[in-house]
Amino acid sequence: MSSINSNLINSIKEDGNNYLLIGTQNGFYKFNKVTGSFELLKIYPERKTPESVLTFEKDRSGVIWISMYNIGLQKIYEQTHSFGNYLPGNNVKCFYETNDGLFYIGTSNGLEVMDEKGINIKTILPVKNNKNSLSNNRINSVTGDKDGNLWIGTSNGLNKINMENNVFTVFFNDPKDENSLASNNVLKVLNDKSGTLWIGTDQGLSRLIPGTEKFINYRNNENDVNSLSENTILSIYEDRNNSLWIGTYKGLNKIDRETGKFIHYKQDPGNSKTISNNYVYSFCEDSFGNFWIGTGGGLNAFDRNSGTFFHFTEKEGLPNSVIAGIEEDENGFLWISTLKGISKFDIKNRNFRNYDGGDGLQSNVFNTGSYFKSSNGEILFGGINGYNKFAPENIIQNSFTSNIILTSLTKYEDKIITEKDISFDENIDLNYKENVIKIKFASTDYSHPDKIK
Repeated sequence: MSSINSNLINSIKEDGNNYLLIGTQNGFYKFNKVTGSFELLKIYPERKTPESVLTFEKDRSGVIWISMYNIGLQKIYEQTHSFGNYLPGNNVKCFYETNDGLFYIGTSNGLEVMDEKGINIKTILPVKNNKNSLSNNRINSVTGDKDGNLWIGTSNGLNKINMENNVFTVFFNDPKDENSLASNNVLKVLNDKSGTLWIGTDQGLSRLIPGTEKFINYRNNENDVNSLSENTILSIYEDRNNSLWIGTYKGLNKIDRETGKFIHYKQDPGNSKTISNNYVYSFCEDSFGNFWIGTGGGLNAFDRNSGTFFHFTEKEGLPNSVIAGIEEDENGFLWISTLKGISKFDIKNRNFRNYDGGDGLQSNVFNTGSYFKSSNGEILFGGINGYNKFAPENIIQNSFTSNIILTSLTKYEDKIITEKDISFDENIDLNYKENVIKIKFASTDYSHPDKIK
């Protein structure tokens, strides 16, 4: 905004070199001295009218304490994290970026087309009694091919859109035709480097025969140890060696394209070097050559030469062990979406930095398989309330280190318990008999008190 909504200014203070914080009778503002623009800082977002700010003070941790007329004292914390929120209210399942910079985003209620700034251009929905439209509004997966066609997996059919003439072709399962799509419930689509389209369904894996509308299907066969381990396809990934990996509810599969045989990797509770969980949701091959696999029970580093796995779970610092998505940023850090927020993983130091709804995420719950890295390096994670899109370099960790204050001392001596306030004591004297004590303490960081360790 170019101006503020009040001429009565009660308090004004500098905030760094380029900003002023301004408390007025009709709102609290931040002024950018470089651009000359104002930003209204909402103290109570649910209120329709701005508050009357009497005075304020910003502490060392970045928390702004605000005194307001007829309301009292409140604190706000300006987010240092730029987790952009888009499509709130939508259940976001998948992403695809075209060469012209448009994003096709699959939701539980249609296909959204967004530009690189996150502006919604249009929504593609099924049209009743119109065969030249989507077959279903529940979009599970989207990809493209070398001819510029868009392939869309829905809960009722595989859709192909010719982007030049906007003609839809829909593929369904025909129980009488063994070369039809394995199932109408299409969960994943992937176009590999050779141009072959792979389709994961809830009844097996399908491969489109190039130049035809026929499919070769792969399903679990209990009498064939080399068949697919399970028919529900949760994920499909092609690595740099052109190997094709398929995640199911019953383990990880690697397919030999020539023979159609599968190698299985399943959890063995008695062997810590096997995969940590049989639900395989996500993949990432990082710039160091590490192969990461996200499961329903932890993050796995997979050594493809030895066939062994190394695990990371909540015990190692993850906020949750259901690994919904994994992407690597330009500095070699992994970003991981889970059912309890996002985590930044430092591979070298093996530590996690976790973010949740309080840091600006769409919610704590992210959808499995809903992850993407754009052509400009931004990372997208989809969840139950929209999606987050962010540039990893803009996610800045607060470097403030809070002081620890000792608040009380409790002494236990001869069945007598005494508690004393020591908040302002510089020294504490104890005799040798006072050898059982309890000390309470507090932190002076009010920005995210729930994250203090």
